Amino acid sequence: MFESGLEQVILGAAVFWLGLSWYLNRQLIKARESLERLLERFPGIREALFETDLGPQQGGHDFQKPEHLSKGNMR
Repeated sequence: MFESGLEQVILGAAVFWLGLSWYLNRQLIKARESLERLLERFPGIREALFETDLGPQQGGHDFQKPEHLSKGNMR
């Protein structure tokens, strides 16, 4: 069926990545559903998240970057 071991490796890798992507997609769906249930139960969290995400021009908070990050020094 397979002409070389390389074809088996390639096919095996493709099956592995397909399975892994399916599994991770399922986990992401579960996490999103859990988050939606949490946000429905506590509506204030959703409002706080959106307010935090907005910049000061749009009515959100004006969070400043820490000084060591704004100067390009990542230590």
